[in-house]
Amino acid sequence: MRRFPAPHTADVVMLGTFAAWRLGTLQARALPIAQELRRRGLRVSIVTTPWDLPAERGVREQIAGVQVLNTQHVGMLSAPWAIREQLAELRRMSPRLVHLFKPRGFGGITARLLPAGLPLVVDSDDWEGDGGWNRFGSYTPLQRRVFDWQERDLIRRASIVTAASTLLEERARRLRADKAAGSVVFVPNGLSIHRISRLAPSQGRSLLTESSGHRIVIYSRFEEFPHDWLDRFVGALADLVDHVTHLILIGPRVAEVRGVGSVDVELMGYVSYEQIPALLQSASLAVVPLEDSLVGRSKQSVKLLELMAAGVPIVAADVGDARQTVGEAGVMVAGSCPLRFARAVSALLNNPAQRTAMSTAGPLRVRNHFTIEHVVNQVAPAYERCGLTL
Repeated sequence: MRRFPAPHTADVVMLGTFAAWRLGTLQARALPIAQELRRRGLRVSIVTTPWDLPAERGVREQIAGVQVLNTQHVGMLSAPWAIREQLAELRRMSPRLVHLFKPRGFGGITARLLPAGLPLVVDSDDWEGDGGWNRFGSYTPLQRRVFDWQERDLIRRASIVTAASTLLEERARRLRADKAAGSVVFVPNGLSIHRISRLAPSQGRSLLTESSGHRIVIYSRFEEFPHDWLDRFVGALADLVDHVTHLILIGPRVAEVRGVGSVDVELMGYVSYEQIPALLQSASLAVVPLEDSLVGRSKQSVKLLELMAAGVPIVAADVGDARQTVGEAGVMVAGSCPLRFARAVSALLNNPAQRTAMSTAGPLRVRNHFTIEHVVNQVAPAYERCGLTL
């Protein structure tokens, strides 16, 4: 069996395993790429199984011109039916190319069942298997084994691999050592011009006067560093600052963290995509801790780009691609020691001129290097190798 038969009602179908509105990959990576591809004249749809957000089951919607189709079946026990639904959508649209986002789960199984001759592009934006995200979540040992195998197998069998970070690019090249040169393409994350405009700091914003106290933001999944890190950081920072400091924690899965001395803590929990700009724009600076692990070293963070676009000065762990992403928009901290971070934060709070310079540098760097237009310019050669010209 070869490619799906004509007529082709889609040029590209993006396959996923998560809801478009829950985890970052579809919302922050696949969807913006799809929207830019559509702007350039391609017909693009997203087919996914929202197992992490069952309320989205069966939802079919248009998001900025991109059709997003969620399967009706979502649970592990109904996996065969979810995969059958994904294949049925692919057969109906008969795409010229399939781009899999997250080489695991439902989408990963569907990708393995595609007809021979249909180009498969596999996107690697995290280290999913052993040593990476496989150690998180409430998965069974069997599921973890399957996820690790899926990731390695799909990276090997893909026509092309798009890799979001330096480490992921190097790993894909090792796994594909027997493949043709150029079959792994570095495709970092980026932000749409619309998102950049929403995040842009207001013209009247000033870092020189903050009468109500400094606001420090940690915008994270809170799984990329040890669980006791926050308490140790708050304690260390309280010893170094003598003015009111508000620590704002944005993201899910945050354990209870108590303020100490002049440092108080606000747990925002999960915050909607639309609410993020206002929260970031009010921040004096952001802290981005990362453990030196496969998860941290393989990350090229969209959240980091959002902080930069919002003009937030950054104190980040010097792990993976963080340094080459941040540039002059922040300071890097060797390792993840909470005391080192507290000292770097204290020094930056006491240097408003440096913070102002960083606040200017961040948005410029995003616009010059990390727009979704730049990203799709990297995707284009990958698609062209598969016979699809933008």
